Amino acid sequence: MTEELRGKARVLGLDRLTEEHLAQFECATTGMERHLQRLPRGMPAAQEPAHVYRAKVEAS
Repeated sequence: MTEELRGKARVLGLDRLTEEHLAQFECATTGMERHLQRLPRGMPAAQEPAHVYRAKVEAS
């Protein structure tokens, strides 16, 4: 697993990680992969939630 993990890091340009940094990288990528698995895939843009900010209109 360590060589596979080092390979992932190397692809990202992180080729000089210490063992401690490699452990942190493993923890971060594991969490990210779990998060990505929970996201819906193939959702049409019309069904995505709107993220719109509207400032309150102040009364004059």
